[in-house]
Amino acid sequence: MRFSILLVGLICWASCVNVQVDAACSSARVRKNWDALTQTEKDNYKGALASAMDSGAYIKFVEMHTEMMSEREAHRQCMFIYWHRLFLVAFENMLRDQGPQYECVTLPYWDWITASSRYAAGTCKSLGECSAIATELGGWTNGTSGSLTINGISNSGVCVQSYPMNHFCQSGSVTGSSCAKCVSRGTWSSAAVPQSAGYASVVNQVFSAKNIGEMSPNVENGCHNNVHANLNGAMGTFASPADPIFWSHHSMVDSLHTIFHKCRVGEARLTFAQKAANTVAWSSCARRNNGGPFNPADIVTMRTGVNGVNPINGTLDPLIGKYFAGVPNRFADLMDIRDLGDSSYTFELSGYLATMYNECNGTSTPTATPTPTPTPTSTPTPTPTPTPTPTPILTTATPVTTRPSTTAPSTTIPLTTAPSTTAPSTTTPVPTTRTPTTTSPTTTRPATTPTPVVTTRTPTTTTRTPTAAPTPSPTTRRRRWWWWWPWGNRRMLSDYEDVEGTVYAEDVQTEQSSSSSDENGESTTIENVATPATTSTEDQGVDQDDEVVDDGKVAVIIVETDCEISTDLVSTWYDETMEELGGQCQENMDQLEFMACLFEDRCLGGTQDYSDEFKATWGVSVPRCKAIVDAYNAGYISITHDNWEEKMQSRLGCPNPTTSEPGTTTPSTEAPTPTPKKTKATACY
Repeated sequence: MRFSILLVGLICWASCVNVQVDAACSSARVRKNWDALTQTEKDNYKGALASAMDSGAYIKFVEMHTEMMSEREAHRQCMFIYWHRLFLVAFENMLRDQGPQYECVTLPYWDWITASSRYAAGTCKSLGECSAIATELGGWTNGTSGSLTINGISNSGVCVQSYPMNHFCQSGSVTGSSCAKCVSRGTWSSAAVPQSAGYASVVNQVFSAKNIGEMSPNVENGCHNNVHANLNGAMGTFASPADPIFWSHHSMVDSLHTIFHKCRVGEARLTFAQKAANTVAWSSCARRNNGGPFNPADIVTMRTGVNGVNPINGTLDPLIGKYFAGVPNRFADLMDIRDLGDSSYTFELSGYLATMYNECNGTSTPTATPTPTPTPTSTPTPTPTPTPTPTPILTTATPVTTRPSTTAPSTTIPLTTAPSTTAPSTTTPVPTTRTPTTTSPTTTRPATTPTPVVTTRTPTTTTRTPTAAPTPSPTTRRRRWWWWWPWGNRRMLSDYEDVEGTVYAEDVQTEQSSSSSDENGESTTIENVATPATTSTEDQGVDQDDEVVDDGKVAVIIVETDCEISTDLVSTWYDETMEELGGQCQENMDQLEFMACLFEDRCLGGTQDYSDEFKATWGVSVPRCKAIVDAYNAGYISITHDNWEEKMQSRLGCPNPTTSEPGTTTPSTEAPTPTPKKTKATACY
């Protein structure tokens, strides 16, 4: 009897050890800009990567990203941003468990918005030269050109042997001398930094979206895809997590999700039921291969398996399963980075990201008061005027509804890349004055409090109604339609056609199964734990006594940094042009993105298309900026700002001119001298 009790105690103790993989780290998790890390922090991070490659845990994450059923949730639909958040958290947990010296490691983000400004201003000439992380995380020249198969996927380029990639093993089935000890990379010395990863474009990708179901595919098909494509090598395939720069690229994407959440959802801590009912924070879409819609309580699919053979749930993997323990794994659970238990983390932001976080593009931020659960009804909310569902092309995600506009389509760009299938929101957020209170995480640079920086852009006060939306009157809801947009509508459906696959909080079913066919046509069923269908606030994925507790965690801290010349030039151009156009609004955000993309095409060596191989692998058509350039050249859109090109070049010059407009001369390639004039707050704090 005593032996049995002792055995049970040992088992419980071992389970607790597995769950608290980072319990030894006494400081909060803070994800920082790679450029802001000290040399010691950079060396420690690279040491954790090398140790993970040696232990065999690293390749397991490559397996998950390439496994068929996992990949279907990871890309080309609205759960892209949630799936990768859990992916990064589990990977970070794994790194922290590689040795006591790594117990406080966090994933640094790669600020390619700043790199894009350097490229646009001509202070550097390639993606590799414009980004310190590209050189400091192994470079792209120390190796031999050729092909490397990583977990069954062929990758070409220079197989870089620099540290830490000289520890990489390309498959979980090989060890020791059979390991490649290198990772395929493209020619980063000639790769461009795309303007789809620049400030004007990223701002539009994030803030043109009215809910997460629009923002997620905007970012995926915009800056995310373009950076993957330009890096090439392993980063151009689904084996991309093999390259250590993958994690910093996606940490940057995750920071955009955090900014969107603060600006469009708010800073209030929500219960799971409130998250599932929030039509801005949660929106669904159809799964790929006719797998039915996503539900907020569906469990994220992540499976490991060498070459995708006999895959198992990642949480059950004997090597890395423990790194998922204690981490929320339902899609709507991943909404707020403060609600991830011991794996919660904070972003340290500066520059452009700080501007986006604090200003929210000049629009109002929601109230900090927790959102009450909508008043229950006996039947699901009727939708007499549902949003029509456009037909997607290729194998991209189910398209998301675009924002209605009163302007002519010829002068605006579509705001999203995929149609949303959520119920339209009938509430408007209110500005918040809530100041998060917390102890600032340890940092080697001066950190300010998390209080948003005051800007000159005054939000418009609105009122948020906490009760269920009334039945709308049957009026026609028109939307903008651009047939030339590669991810948008191919045909205009009836304004009253029902939205297939729309999921509301009260529609969530118990024990839902998602069935789809694999690549060989065989039916595969994934069991998901979902919240029960109910007309009350009970049993919606969490216990009703699971109240929100303000534990002092904050999503973001702002730090001061020196302002680079290129940042000053681009941010001043953006602010001054926005003011000349009449101030912040969607049409003007579109116009600034148009200008940035046309500038790339004329002054930065041209806007490049994706390779046929990249298009086939990722199921995409053309880069975001190329779609804009092609539409402009075909006369489908226009730029209404007089002399925009001359004004832009007066700020940035024309570093790598390609062609000139008829009747104009080739502009100067000499970078201009920055001016101290600033009509609005710039990106520097």
